[in-house]
Amino acid sequence: LDNFSASRPECRVLHQKNGGVSSARNAGLDIATGEFIAFADADDELPLNAMGDMVAACQNWNGDTVVWLFSFEEIVGSHTTIRHNHSREKETAKDVLIHVLQHKFSGEAVAKLYPRVLISGIRFDPRLTHSEDLLFFTTVLLKNNASVIYRRQIVYRYFRNPWSATYQNDFHFNAARLSACIYDLLHEVELFPSLDSEFRAYAATSLFFASLRSGRLPPQNCVDDFLPFWNRIRDLPSEFRSHLRFLAIAAKSRKLGRIYLRYRIARTQLRISMEKRRLRRTEQTRMHAQR
Repeated sequence: LDNFSASRPECRVLHQKNGGVSSARNAGLDIATGEFIAFADADDELPLNAMGDMVAACQNWNGDTVVWLFSFEEIVGSHTTIRHNHSREKETAKDVLIHVLQHKFSGEAVAKLYPRVLISGIRFDPRLTHSEDLLFFTTVLLKNNASVIYRRQIVYRYFRNPWSATYQNDFHFNAARLSACIYDLLHEVELFPSLDSEFRAYAATSLFFASLRSGRLPPQNCVDDFLPFWNRIRDLPSEFRSHLRFLAIAAKSRKLGRIYLRYRIARTQLRISMEKRRLRRTEQTRMHAQR
């Protein structure tokens, strides 16, 4: 990298002790001077001219303050899926926040283009071992009241790696930490109490998913925090009610909670197995057709 940058004054190489992806991105943000900011992961690929295509799609924009989101290829093994962030062309910050609270927006750092002026003082939270990019993206939108413009150009190749840090950390701690950060952010931009129910459903669902991934019940204090909310779930979508039911069972009896968790894990594993079988059949059909 040093040799590569030696003849390219627009490139800068930083050397620092490994402190995780948030630390690396923050170091880059601290020295960035360009008009736009984009992020890439070390194990992914940028197609030829991707950055030029992204900037060209945005430079003639004369409207309100926006962040641009592009489409990308998600690659798992031999299977490739085109990921379009959304079917609509434009959404407000609050629209996107609702998607985030409903777990309908994953918020990867990649395939996005930020005007650098929007990021002043905003950094990735190094305490989060995953979903730090979702918090960063949401913070930029809400603090600037920025809209999102969706572009269907494919500008990135995202390799989903089961051995990455996303799948190897303390899920319950991270879910609780992320929920606390979003809670503080919503208060700062004065979106409470209007989104109180949506936020509590999001936090409960995050703990449920953390339990599925780790195979462990959440800490007792996390479970107890949701008991007062148990009687207010009738108006929530059915999937949120089931996640809150899991927390209520775990609060009543840790033994019953573990039994219910094993049942939900088995259901999830069965669904994943069936999806893998479907993808294999699709791949075999495609290869057979090519012959």
